Amino acid sequence: MRKILSFIVCMIMVISAFTLTGCKDKRAVGKEWEVKEYVSAGYVTTQMVGFTVNRGGSQIKDVWINIREIKGENVKFNLCKYKSLQNDEIDTSLYKDGFVLNGGDIVVTAAQVKTANKQANGWIKLNTASWNANFESVLLTVPNNVVLREIVFIGTNDKILSTTVNKAFVVVEYKVGKKKNDTKTLLREFTGAELATYAETAKYGIPNFLLDNQQAFLSKDAK
Repeated sequence: MRKILSFIVCMIMVISAFTLTGCKDKRAVGKEWEVKEYVSAGYVTTQMVGFTVNRGGSQIKDVWINIREIKGENVKFNLCKYKSLQNDEIDTSLYKDGFVLNGGDIVVTAAQVKTANKQANGWIKLNTASWNANFESVLLTVPNNVVLREIVFIGTNDKILSTTVNKAFVVVEYKVGKKKNDTKTLLREFTGAELATYAETAKYGIPNFLLDNQQAFLSKDAK
C-alpha cells in the first residue's frame, strides 16, 4: 500500500512540474495597458507615447502591435517622428515632426483584432509598406477604449529593435488605498522612469507594459 501511495504522490509531483514548466502559454505577451477614455476641460484626452528606438545601424521597416480588445467597430493609431519642445502653456513637450507612417491614421477594426487573436496570437501589422525611417524618436498616438499588450519595431535586418519609453502624455489612474475606489488620476507628461514607479499600482497599466515581453513576437505564427 505504501508503494502505491508513494507512486501516486510521485506522479502528482511529475504532473505538477510538467504543468508549471512544460505547458507555458505561447500566447502570453506580458502585462496589458488598457487605454481608458478620459475627458479633461470638456475634451476627450489624446494620449501619446514617445519611444526611443535603438536602430543599431538598421532602419525601421515594420511596426507590429498586439491588441487584446477594442471597444467599438474600429480605432485609429498614428505613428510619426516627434521632437521635444518646451512650452509653459501646455502640458506636454511631445510634438509631431512630420514623417507620418502611411501618411495618416492607421485604422484597426474589431474584426482584425478578432482574427489576429485566433490566427496570429494577437499581432497586427500597423503598416502596409516598408517604413525605412532613419530616426529614432517615434511618437505613437493611442486611441481610447483599447487594450494593448505589446508593440515591436522591426528593422531592415528583420530583427526586433531595442526600444524604450522616453516620454508619454497619458493618464495614470493608480491605487492609493485598499478599497476598490481608493484611486488618484494624473494626466500629464511622464518620463519612462516616472511611469515605471506606477507599475504595481496603476489600475489600468502603463505604456511601459508595451515593451515588457518583446520576444513574444516570435510566437506570432505559433499555433
